[in-house]
Amino acid sequence: MRRRDCDDNCEDLEVALDTASSSRPHPANSEDGSCGDQTGLDSVREGMPSWQWRSEWEVQEEPIAASFREVAAFERPPCTLYKKHHADIVCSVEFSPDGHMLASAGVAKQIRVYPLAGIRDGDCDPEPVSAAFIHRLPSKMSSVAWSPFDEGVLTVGDYDGVVAQVHIASGHLIADVDEHAGRRVWSVAHSTLQPHLCASGSDDGTARLWAGRGLANAAGVITLPRRAAICGISFCSDDEHALALAGADCCAYLFDMRNTSSPLQVLEGHRRPVSFARFMGRDRLVTASVDSSVALWSLNGGASPTLFRCYRGHANHKNFVGLSVRARDELIACGSESGGS
Repeated sequence: MRRRDCDDNCEDLEVALDTASSSRPHPANSEDGSCGDQTGLDSVREGMPSWQWRSEWEVQEEPIAASFREVAAFERPPCTLYKKHHADIVCSVEFSPDGHMLASAGVAKQIRVYPLAGIRDGDCDPEPVSAAFIHRLPSKMSSVAWSPFDEGVLTVGDYDGVVAQVHIASGHLIADVDEHAGRRVWSVAHSTLQPHLCASGSDDGTARLWAGRGLANAAGVITLPRRAAICGISFCSDDEHALALAGADCCAYLFDMRNTSSPLQVLEGHRRPVSFARFMGRDRLVTASVDSSVALWSLNGGASPTLFRCYRGHANHKNFVGLSVRARDELIACGSESGGS
C-alpha cells in the first residue's frame, strides 16, 4: 500500500506507447488518411439539433474553425531545482463540479488548485492567478478527477501506480492504494450516477473499479486483450453501467460494468494509441489518438459501432493533448502540439 521512490527522470511517452501497441497490426485506412469508413451519416445526423448540422460540413476535411480568447493565466509551480527535467509540465487539469475551482497536477509532484471567482469574460488580467491550495505528493501525477459526491475531494493517479484521494481544503490524505503493480496510472474518473464509484486505468493493462468513500472497496478489474495499456477511462453520464476505455492497442472499448469479462463493443480505426475516450450522450463516443485524429462514433444501441466523422487539423504525434466534450451543446475540443486548440 505504500509508494516506491519516484525516478526524477521523465519517461518518454512516445516510446512507452509505441512499445505497448507494436504487437497489434494497424487497421486499414482510407487513402485520404481518415480514420476509416464514415457510413451511417444520415442515421446519426437525424438525432442532432437542427442548428448543428450544415450540409457543407459533410465534405469538409478540416475541423470547424473556432475562436478562442485567453481570459486568465495561472501561476506556474516553481521548477528551479528540476528545470532540466521539465518538472513544471502539467499532465492534467480538471474543473470542480461547481465550476468554482480548477485543479492541476503534473511532474512537479504538486496538486495546485486555483480559484475561478475573480475571472471575468473580458480582457485577460496580466497577473497570473495564484493557487489557493498547494499539496505536494511523493510522486509525479498523471491524472486528477474531482469526486462529484464528496465536496472538495480530488482523486489522483500517479506515475508509481498509486491512486490517492486528497481533501483539498485540509490537505488530508484520505486514501492511498497501490494495486497497479507499480505501473503508471494514466487516467482516473468518477461516476456521476453511482455514488463513490471510481475507476483507474494503468500501464499494467488493467482498469480497476473502486467503490465506497475513500476507495474503500475493490469493486472489479477489467483487463484488455493482450494486456494493452489503458490510456483513458470514462463513465457515461447517461448510463450508470457504461464504461469506456482508451487503449494503447489503437482501439477503444465499451464495457457494461455488470459483466466485465468481455467488451460490449470494440472501436477500431485509429492507427496509433487511443489517448482519450469521452461519451457524448448515451449513444455516441468521442475518441482521440496520437495519430492526430479525433473520431466521433455512433454506438448504435449496442450493435456494431460506426464511425460518424473523423476530425483532423491539429498536431498530435507524441503527447496526450487533452479532449473535452460538452454533449448538450454538441461541442468537442482538443489540444494540439502546435500550441493551438
